[in-house]
Amino acid sequence: MYSPKSPSKMSHAVQSKNRGSRFLIEVDDVYTSKEIFLGLINYFKQDSDNDHIYHSENFTLTKRMARGEPQKLSFTVPIFEPHPPQYYIRAVSDSWLQAEAFYTISFHNLALPEARTSHTELLDLKPLPVTSLGNRTYELLYKFSHFNPIQTQTFHVLYHTDNNVLLGAPTGSGKTISAELAMLHLFNTQPDMKVNLLIFSL
Repeated sequence: MYSPKSPSKMSHAVQSKNRGSRFLIEVDDVYTSKEIFLGLINYFKQDSDNDHIYHSENFTLTKRMARGEPQKLSFTVPIFEPHPPQYYIRAVSDSWLQAEAFYTISFHNLALPEARTSHTELLDLKPLPVTSLGNRTYELLYKFSHFNPIQTQTFHVLYHTDNNVLLGAPTGSGKTISAELAMLHLFNTQPDMKVNLLIFSL
């Protein structure tokens, strides 16, 4: 149910202005103890059914809030490649007819950061032989002749440096042996040290 207010009067109740990268909705008057607005972020194309709502939320504005500091809403919406020419922001009153603010965010000059994958691609490397350990005692620990692709790619940083390494890989991909390479490096450089191994299972 919508309160009976004339469209001509409500047409000026909510206005929008562009303040740099921010979107400002000015409410000239609050006719009840509080006003509820529905905020929508969407994208649609003219003459097509391609309409997506990427974000929506209700915002309640009281008379006290309207007389105080500007209220801020923060939200995150996705941007896809190829990105659309614009998104649309709408603020719609929950109680009044035609009380709606509409704003267009143009992406014509938008420069997105370079897309990066969430994982590291495996390089096309020749598998390293176990003899790369350079220690006959260490070599006898393993019953295979060559390290697998993940172990080959991480071998240098694990066996020849003191760098911290976060290695995320599927079960059975050789993470335990990769950890052993770091332990063997420690035994080579600091033979009096001990290793505490903590195993977490998810």
